[in-house]
Amino acid sequence: MIDDNKAREQLITELPQSPRQGSGACDADLHSEDALKAVHRSPAITIVWRAYDGWPIAFVSESVRRYGHTPQDLIGTAHHERYVAAEDLSTFVSAFADGVSAPHSRSLTREYRLLTRSGEKRWVRERLWVERDEGGVVTRFVGSLLDIDDLRQLEARVSEQSQRLSALFEHTSQPILLHDLAGRCIDANRAACDYLGYARDELEQMPLDTLLSPEAAVRVQRLARDATPSREAVMAGAFVARDGSRLPVVVECRVIETNGHRAILLRVQNDQSCAPALADPPARGEDLDALHRRIEELEGANRDLQQERDALAATVEGHLQRLQKSEVLLRDVHHRVKNNLQVIASLLGLQAEYIDDPKALEAFAESQSRVRAMALAHERIYQSSDLARVDLAAYVRDLAERLLVALGVDAGVALEVDVEPVTLPMDSAIPCGLLISELISNSIKHAFPEGRAGTISVGLRRDDDQIILTVADDGIGLPAGLDYRQTESLGLQLVTILAQQLDAAVDVDTSSGTRFRIAFHDHA
Repeated sequence: MIDDNKAREQLITELPQSPRQGSGACDADLHSEDALKAVHRSPAITIVWRAYDGWPIAFVSESVRRYGHTPQDLIGTAHHERYVAAEDLSTFVSAFADGVSAPHSRSLTREYRLLTRSGEKRWVRERLWVERDEGGVVTRFVGSLLDIDDLRQLEARVSEQSQRLSALFEHTSQPILLHDLAGRCIDANRAACDYLGYARDELEQMPLDTLLSPEAAVRVQRLARDATPSREAVMAGAFVARDGSRLPVVVECRVIETNGHRAILLRVQNDQSCAPALADPPARGEDLDALHRRIEELEGANRDLQQERDALAATVEGHLQRLQKSEVLLRDVHHRVKNNLQVIASLLGLQAEYIDDPKALEAFAESQSRVRAMALAHERIYQSSDLARVDLAAYVRDLAERLLVALGVDAGVALEVDVEPVTLPMDSAIPCGLLISELISNSIKHAFPEGRAGTISVGLRRDDDQIILTVADDGIGLPAGLDYRQTESLGLQLVTILAQQLDAAVDVDTSSGTRFRIAFHDHA
């Protein structure tokens, strides 16, 4: 296996050695076939632009197909509006001019929206290398593009949520103050400023014992010294307003995490300043003693409850740690299985180098594809946050594109992948992936003889509780009268076996090429 980043670096270093012979020169002049294959397999898109009029494209990796484009469509074009959103086009082109005008510039990073073949816009982040000849003249630009559209959407949702929380904090009617563990005020909402008579900048850095009555300040500082996350207390006390008046309140005190640091949140639960005056306290000593005993009993009960809660929190934390360890072990198992399957595929490839029989070589290549399809499923699941289910949409797209590269499909055969977000458990995802592998391989080998052009399409969608998988081509179709369930072809025999494993219904349409429709239930 060749590391994708190393392969891309090798591609970058070798490209400047290629003479300008036309739109396909970069591809033809690469000295390392393995490096080129690794670049084509990489999820990152590699694009090379020549440094002359219009910045035409000289090379595009096969991974551009996931956006509906083909390398043949883009190589040679200087019409960047075909793949760059109109609103980003000017800054996209100006980056080339900036690279030329900066004599010491080696690379830069830029973000823009890439246009898919269907017109969808997806954000990408590109590392753009500037290549120069011995005289310092720019000869070409080499870009490596990663899709960050999901990251952009996540950032937008986080920003929106942050704005909502800020608005909630600022506009709630309850006074709220935030202090650091040293007792200095670091923030206060508008209600707190109005309640105490201070401006926000006056409250900042003001110590607790200035704002709270002494007995309440002591209890809050005791809580701060403990500084256990989510530790809280409810107490009666009094705030001291700017004019010196005491404002009796019931205040909730909680230790929270904010910006990576612990802080103390004070929230007024009940303003007692307008409550009716209490009757005079009892004057008899025995009543006061009884009241003190009752207070001590309540404080003891409160301590017992806090200890029980802390013990329960420790138990939950222990369970979470054991769960995390189990997750790490399970992820490692999938990683090791993937590595072992890749070793098997590599051994098959090495053994095939000593075989001259074309049929035997074809059998070895098919076996490699099947092993790699299983390895990819394990790779997908150990990279996922959900170790129980495989993201079938990403798996199908990646598997189909890798098959086209591995089997060396003709330039005239295009791949169309239309998949919806669907997840499946591992015991369903692997036979589903093998089905796709067999049907695409069958289309590549038999549907387009003698250089015939055409399209292979893969579709995946959920229909109520069913998963609908379609693999189709517009080639010459199956031979007349052929029943795929009664054939000597191992690939089609496997299709039958795998469909039975999924308890799937298979429909075959040969009216225009060949179209397999496979419907099965998600039993999870």
